[in-house]
Amino acid sequence: MITLPDEGVFVSDSAGEASASIVLNTKPGYKFEESQINSLYHLVSKSVSNLPTDNIVIMNQEFEYFDLENQNSSFASAFATQNEIKKK
Repeated sequence: MITLPDEGVFVSDSAGEASASIVLNTKPGYKFEESQINSLYHLVSKSVSNLPTDNIVIMNQEFEYFDLENQNSSFASAFATQNEIKKK
């Protein structure tokens, strides 16, 4: 799902940033390498105008969050942690 900012009527209007949420269907237990995750983030970022990597969320169908360069995102990390606790 990609959310694009509204385009302004006037040239002086500043362009907003887009956002993207991606759900990957993976095989159970499949682990991505860090380089694959970085590639996915940069592919999506460069494919959509005004889309910084900070505005991209990638997870699988089990709500496992794939973070860019292993930096924790507060919301996604908290969500994934809480989901793991519920499973246990």
